[in-house]
Amino acid sequence: MDRRPAEQRYSEAEALCDQTIKDLPNSQQGCIVQVSWPNRLASIRKAQSRYQQALTAVDSASRGDNKAQT
Repeated sequence: MDRRPAEQRYSEAEALCDQTIKDLPNSQQGCIVQVSWPNRLASIRKAQSRYQQALTAVDSASRGDNKAQT
């Protein structure tokens, strides 16, 4: 069971969101544009995966359980 304080889990979720944005090229940080289709799809999938992880972590932290996977 994850016994870290909720505040720490929220911080980790926020850091995961920030890292997801930073991992995108500068031209894509506001929106994903002007990228070849294979690269665009790969970037979108990576961002979606990290975003889902962050949502799971936030949801877990708000419920106080141990389902966050960081």
